Amino acid sequence: MDRPSEEDLLQRILEHKEQDSFESLIIRYEQPLLSLIRIRLGTSERADIEDVFQDTLLQAWLSLIRSSPANFQAWLYQLARNRCSDWQRSRAKTQIVREAATVRHFMDRRGPKISDDSDRIDEIVDVLRHVPVRERKALTEFYFQGFSIAEIAARQRTAQGTIKRRLSYGREIVRSELDLPTQKRTQIMKPRTETLESLPPIRPSISISKSMSEPFEVDLQEMAWWFIVPKIGDAVRWATYEATENGQTFCLKSVHSMHAKCAAEIHGRACVEVEVDEQEANSDRSFVSFPNGDKSLRIWGGLTDSEVHWIAHESGRTDGKKMFYTFLDKGWDQDFGVCERTIAIHNFLEEMKDQSCNLPPELPRLFADRAFDVSVGDTESVECMRVFELDSDPSESDVLIEAYVNRDGRTVLARRYNGNRWAKVKDSPHFLGTQDTWTEEFPSAPTKTINGVVYVHYEDFLRIESRNRS
Repeated sequence: MDRPSEEDLLQRILEHKEQDSFESLIIRYEQPLLSLIRIRLGTSERADIEDVFQDTLLQAWLSLIRSSPANFQAWLYQLARNRCSDWQRSRAKTQIVREAATVRHFMDRRGPKISDDSDRIDEIVDVLRHVPVRERKALTEFYFQGFSIAEIAARQRTAQGTIKRRLSYGREIVRSELDLPTQKRTQIMKPRTETLESLPPIRPSISISKSMSEPFEVDLQEMAWWFIVPKIGDAVRWATYEATENGQTFCLKSVHSMHAKCAAEIHGRACVEVEVDEQEANSDRSFVSFPNGDKSLRIWGGLTDSEVHWIAHESGRTDGKKMFYTFLDKGWDQDFGVCERTIAIHNFLEEMKDQSCNLPPELPRLFADRAFDVSVGDTESVECMRVFELDSDPSESDVLIEAYVNRDGRTVLARRYNGNRWAKVKDSPHFLGTQDTWTEEFPSAPTKTINGVVYVHYEDFLRIESRNRS
């Protein structure tokens, strides 16, 4: 089939608003356009170049659906030069944002009013310089350049929800660094009865089907598999559904409402404190809780450019004691530890009809294999990568996690499979009071067999709500 001409593509865009035609047109000029932008900006920072490139594409699309230029290439390059000039002016303004009215406007939008004190303004500007790049870009475009959330999402080619999260993170960092009071958290966690009663007692139906898309890279910033990102302002609610009735049914076990509250430091490690509200549904099943009745109260975690770190965990017991467990304690790495943010993709995982497979040696503990479309209940399907967490040497005393993570790096569903003798031996730290194997306790539950080791489907963790502070 002949390659469509530039004139044909422009006509399709103008008459039918065909995005595919626009993409085909842009691909022809992508590399020289990126080179032009890099030279005009005088920087090799990929984020800055991509920002101007995306802004150019947005302006080009909005203009082309109204009229076509006589010389598309010259017109496109001029658009890019204009955007470069805008970027340079914006950057200069951002670096010297010291006018009282401008900074006061930023704080008034989501925080308390401040005075015109010049020292305070200098302090705010200094804090903005230290906000992470993506959050700082969102703050700058929203508060100082006047773009709407929808416009910023289009400029950065990401979801509006992602931009809202970045704005929330950025605001919380500024407030925290300046020790400013925040609005009371009245809507982050609903009353216990409202949360529990709003959820179905029996797990909603779950549909998982192979996606037509190629595997995609996952940046998992969450503390696996607790759904929360250790960034100030992140908030999430998730439910646990547990196997019962021989494994045929999954019933509501508990609900976790979590809020990344403030910066902290533990044993010299900078981190973020996450408040946990753990609500347990009524149940007469003996394995709902561990025998000592531990209930999570707070966790602490941190992010680096490449890793997510669990730092500490605080739990409360029925006898009133609080237990504090940190990364310096024995056994920490087995229970929590450190996870890579970028999940390695291995396409070798092929399951047999009996749900069995063999894995090669030296496999990373966390890896992904392929893309799936996932829907829970009557919600629309979401494209996710399937991610596994498993020791490189599978054991009946270990657990297997099978999770589905979307393109924003957020977990939609995580499934826990118990090794057939996990917590079934009296010497086990998690002994649940029975020496039956899991296949004996739940003969009807789905299983996976990996390298000859049987894992039994025990729990599903479902994201039921994700909300950021506003």
